[in-house]
Amino acid sequence: MGGRKVLWAAVVLAVVGCGNPLDVTLISLVVNGEPVVSPGSPSEFMVTVENTGSERITWGMGSSSCQLSLFVIADGIRHPVNHEVCTDDLGEQGLNAGERRTEDFEWGGAVPDIEGEPFVLPEGRYRMIAAAGSVAESNALWVTVAR
Repeated sequence: MGGRKVLWAAVVLAVVGCGNPLDVTLISLVVNGEPVVSPGSPSEFMVTVENTGSERITWGMGSSSCQLSLFVIADGIRHPVNHEVCTDDLGEQGLNAGERRTEDFEWGGAVPDIEGEPFVLPEGRYRMIAAAGSVAESNALWVTVAR
């Protein structure tokens, strides 16, 4: 089995404007090099979100330990990269002013099929996007699936 690769992505949210509803802007998604993954050599992706504004921002309800998302786009469909383990609680997802959150994802090229069973994508290049609910998402990065 290959060595574990660690990649990181930063999704930065900024709350700006006076008297307007929250105006959230995505700043960047960064990765060092082009990631290559396979079932036998997955990569660890770290997604970080920071609220640089002066007010709390929220993006939905769900697990307190799994607030951020990572998607792989194949054939125009967004496939979720699932967290390893999420707590079974339900609460508001968001960040207070100045707060930062990082979540880890491990991915080796599999996405859920129509029944939710894991299916390894064919070899090739795919786009990957990080998101904080529907509030903001990163620019796409390219990921290569190898066998």
